[in-house]
Amino acid sequence: MYLDEVLDEIEQAYVNVIQDAVDNSGDPYLSLIKQVIRGDKVRGQPRLPALWIFSDDPEQTHEPTTRREKWVIPVHLAVVIMNSEDPQAGYHEATAFVCRARSFILKNSRTLGLRDYVQDTVSQRIIKGRPELSDGKRHAATAVMRTTFIIEEGF
Repeated sequence: MYLDEVLDEIEQAYVNVIQDAVDNSGDPYLSLIKQVIRGDKVRGQPRLPALWIFSDDPEQTHEPTTRREKWVIPVHLAVVIMNSEDPQAGYHEATAFVCRARSFILKNSRTLGLRDYVQDTVSQRIIKGRPELSDGKRHAATAVMRTTFIIEEGF
């Protein structure tokens, strides 16, 4: 399998795991998510609350000595919610949404169902809801995950 194919599968696996959580977990926050979006853009108006899943650039973690390479890819789980009544409550709710999504992945699917190459998924950081991530009505927060995987290029 080639690197581009693995990167695509990892992002899609995040979408699948989060969609499963939205549909089946019964979590009071996750079950309210109306749209799971892959990538950082969406056509039209997203249905809120929405959760975006997009990745940063992957990096090798070790100097390759064979055709096997170990990589880490940061993946963002970013939520936007609507709460025009109370900004402080909006910051808290946005943070709660991403923390629940993060927890669901860590508890249920650290390999994202891709055991052939994904070794583990861990938390990197939380970007809490706050005024600079708000427009007064919509509030955002992000959980950044790190997925470690090994690929063996078939030349």
